Amino acid sequence: AQVALFQSGDVDYLIATDAIGMGLNLDLDHVAFAQNRKFDGFQYRNLTAAELGQIAGRAGRHLRDGTFGVTGQVDPLDEELIKKIEGHDFDPVKVLQWRTAHFDFASLDALKRSIETNAPVEGLTRALPAVDAQALEHLSRDEDIRALTTNAKRVALLWEACALPDYRRIAPAQHADLIASIYTDLARHGHVDENY
Repeated sequence: AQVALFQSGDVDYLIATDAIGMGLNLDLDHVAFAQNRKFDGFQYRNLTAAELGQIAGRAGRHLRDGTFGVTGQVDPLDEELIKKIEGHDFDPVKVLQWRTAHFDFASLDALKRSIETNAPVEGLTRALPAVDAQALEHLSRDEDIRALTTNAKRVALLWEACALPDYRRIAPAQHADLIASIYTDLARHGHVDENY
C-alpha cells in the first residue's frame, strides 16, 4: 500500500528496510541510507558493497541516473566503497547457503529428516540450523510434545509454532519452552489460552 502511495505521487518519500533491494522497481531519484549495518541472524555487521549496491540500485530506474548517500546518523561512505558500488565491482560470492522449502509433515521424525535434506545442486551448503529448526530439535525430545504430535496436521502446527521469532533473544531452550506452551494450547484447545 505504501509503495502504491509513493508511485502515485500521493507521498514524496518512502522509508523502507533493506528488503527494498530485493526487486522493487520504483521510480526513485535518491536512496538515503539511515543505517549501513544489519543483524544477519547471527550478528550485527556492516552491509557489504554488494548489498549496498543492490539497495542503491533502486534509484535511477526508468532511463535516468539515480543517486545514493547517507543520512546524518550514518558515517559517510568512503570513496573506495562508493567506487565499488558505482562500478558494480563486488567481491565474488564464495558460499551459497540453502535450506529446503519442502517439508514432510507425515511425522515428527519425517519433518526433521526433511529439514536435513541436502541441497539438490552441487555448490550449495546447508544453512546452519535456524531458530525454528533448533526449537523443533529441542521439542522433539519432549515426550509430552511427541504425544500431542500424532498426525500431519499436528506436525504442521508444531512447525508453524516453531517459526515464532525469538524476539527476546533468550536461550534456545527457554524459547523452545515458550513455543511448547503455545503449541500445547493450540493443539489441545485451538487457541492460545487468554491467561497466557
